[in-house]
Amino acid sequence: MVLDLVSLTIGFIVDPEPFEPVATLLVGVGLWVPGVASVVGMMVSRSRWAYLTAWAFVVVCMVLLVVRPIGALWVISLLFTTTTAAGLIGLGVRSIVRTRPAATGPPGAAVVVALSMSALALAVGLAAARSAGWLELTVGMTGPLAAFWFIKTLPGALLLARVVWPAALLVAAPWMDRVPMVVVILASVTTAIAAWRPEVRTSVRPLTTKGSRVRIPPELAPREVLDSAGLDDKGRPE
Repeated sequence: MVLDLVSLTIGFIVDPEPFEPVATLLVGVGLWVPGVASVVGMMVSRSRWAYLTAWAFVVVCMVLLVVRPIGALWVISLLFTTTTAAGLIGLGVRSIVRTRPAATGPPGAAVVVALSMSALALAVGLAAARSAGWLELTVGMTGPLAAFWFIKTLPGALLLARVVWPAALLVAAPWMDRVPMVVVILASVTTAIAAWRPEVRTSVRPLTTKGSRVRIPPELAPREVLDSAGLDDKGRPE
């Protein structure tokens, strides 16, 4: 997958057709972010979402190969893409991916929020291949940045995912062409719906129980507690 990313990136630098320069940058960023995330997710946490993201990466690469001009780098990218697909089908990769969700893993809705954010650059780049400008570039690049903010649960991460980022996308969408506008609106709605799930709030702000003081008879208190407090068995100062 990493070699496939490298070959695709070099191919875009040499010949960006049929994408405009801004769209090329968005597609490149959009491929690297989920591509590297899927590799790390499979190798480190053996996550199912990473395995599915890797397959989505292969599908996108196949689509790019269909629309890109054929050349030496095209053949190299095709080789790496098919090798990646074969590796994902093989038992070696499937044996390390969890068959069930991890007990301590993030909830599915939180994964949807992070993936929809990080994939926006790629989606906008593909949708605005011939018409991408500064607005599309700005909107697309906010996706990986918002995903990083959310994943790291930095201050305001929940508010960002639920309100700020989706609202900003809805404000910018009407100023785009029809296809990228639809893509941006779908990303906004999908992120907001997933982010308002109660389990997402719990994953960003873990539930905590405030401490309390309850009076107990001295006879029930451990001896070391009484000794440290300087009390006898009746709870009186020694």
